[in-house]
Amino acid sequence: SVVMVVYNGSLLDPELADKLGQANLQLADTLPPRFVGCPLDAVTAVATADSGFTTNVGWGAIQALDNVGVREVVTSHTSGDEFSVAGSPHLVAYTAIDEAGLRATCTFDVVVEFVPRVYSVSDDLSEFFEQEVVSKPLVPSGFERYSLLDA
Repeated sequence: SVVMVVYNGSLLDPELADKLGQANLQLADTLPPRFVGCPLDAVTAVATADSGFTTNVGWGAIQALDNVGVREVVTSHTSGDEFSVAGSPHLVAYTAIDEAGLRATCTFDVVVEFVPRVYSVSDDLSEFFEQEVVSKPLVPSGFERYSLLDA
């Protein structure tokens, strides 16, 4: 572990610092916090119409570490929060502040993609056949009496 000695804002040689005496010395934290577990790539998830185009998205534990101590961690979202297809990608940000006020950030995107429901031949499609089907004429109103044979 390296300790830097600062006197009136200037870096001092350790021997000179000894001569000034401990009463005039202060230690300066110059290392910002760091994050462990911050995703390097976007976190992706899928949502369907059945889920209301939203889904809960999780990621691994993100931890802030510091050589002196982390005072505060502020997050825009937490693992397990609900995200929507609308507005995707969503920016997730973690900010750590240490005892000296130094900051570090961890940012990544959460991408929520819409996946339509796919039916296979073996699926029970009775829900669609039970619905009332509204038919609309394919020919615009007023042209019903004409046919290709009349041309």
